[in-house]
Amino acid sequence: MPVEDIIENIKELSIQQWKEIIKECKDYEVGVIRFTGGEPLVKKGIEELFIYCNEIQMPFQIETKVGTRDLNGDGKMDSDDAWGYVARSNDVLPGFWVGGGVTAAEKDSEDLPYNTMGSERFMTVIDKIFDIIHGNGIYYDSFGTPMFVNGNVIFNDITLHQLQNLRTMDTDFGILPYPKLDEKQEKYYMRLGGNTLFCTLKAASKEDLERTSVILEATRLIKSALASNP
Repeated sequence: MPVEDIIENIKELSIQQWKEIIKECKDYEVGVIRFTGGEPLVKKGIEELFIYCNEIQMPFQIETKVGTRDLNGDGKMDSDDAWGYVARSNDVLPGFWVGGGVTAAEKDSEDLPYNTMGSERFMTVIDKIFDIIHGNGIYYDSFGTPMFVNGNVIFNDITLHQLQNLRTMDTDFGILPYPKLDEKQEKYYMRLGGNTLFCTLKAASKEDLERTSVILEATRLIKSALASNP
């Protein structure tokens, strides 16, 4: 049978059928489900699967390039185009590994520091960072604030003192912590570098505006307190 005929006869699974598959994955204790493609967000009803995963507490990831586009059509991706995540390369790894609950050094029972960068958990976090950041073409290595102000970036990884550079933005935004490594991690962690607190910004919906304003005011007060008590 010609390939074209085989493809034409293939019937795509319904949302309900996918829910049944997800439930089986949960029952068999699959660690995480990854929605990928193609572009998973173009599938009609895909949001129902995300909601269902949350309802049955099934961890999932979404691999999408919806925020990465060649805006000027010149065939090359650079600072003039749209990206999912922008950060300077020297900020990415430490920000995410601290967010994942690991550190580059710890102290032993005698209060002496030792290097932990070769530990199994540390390398697990590093592998996951590279998989997420470099595995799907959404990351651009650059100082992303000008691109974020222009609306060309979804997630912009910067320090809090750079928020003053975003006053000219027409789009509202929110502040997010770095993600947890997995569902077992209880707390979110942020890192301090060069006396500054790193964070990730995301465009905010209308419903988040009041909450975002409270967070911004709180961070301003924290920064003022830190500055007056070095």
